[in-house]
Amino acid sequence: MMLNPEKCAFRVQKGKFPSYLVMKCEIEASLEQIKALHEMVLRKRKKFEWDEQGDWVFATIKIYLASFPILNQPHEGERLYIYLAAISVALEKVALVLHTMAKKLKPYFQEHAIVVLMEWSMRVVLHKSKLFGRLVKWAIELGEFEIEYRLQ
Repeated sequence: MMLNPEKCAFRVQKGKFPSYLVMKCEIEASLEQIKALHEMVLRKRKKFEWDEQGDWVFATIKIYLASFPILNQPHEGERLYIYLAAISVALEKVALVLHTMAKKLKPYFQEHAIVVLMEWSMRVVLHKSKLFGRLVKWAIELGEFEIEYRLQ
């Protein structure tokens, strides 16, 4: 193995490697880099002026954000909707997602009727006669909840 002497330095107390000063116990930024940062010209921007249209847009956004329920507690007995998107080949993976949701959000699944909206029929996957392994377990565990599968 041969080392390139221009790229390697042994037993050097202080040296300049690509844009850094390397000393025995520390590495410092090069003064040239620091100077370049201080001298960097900031982009001149067009001065911002608030006008009537800006006032109107800002007021509209405030009304929208104040009235739109981002997170709210579901009412007792209310149906909760779950939208799932998948291709027909990956429906078993959607069953895993639904099973995981049921485990993590168990209080919601127990208290409310759940409506699952999909492009493909999940009922076909969970009620197949030839279910294998984990899919059988997931189908049984999901069967304890009031879940309705609908096509979108």
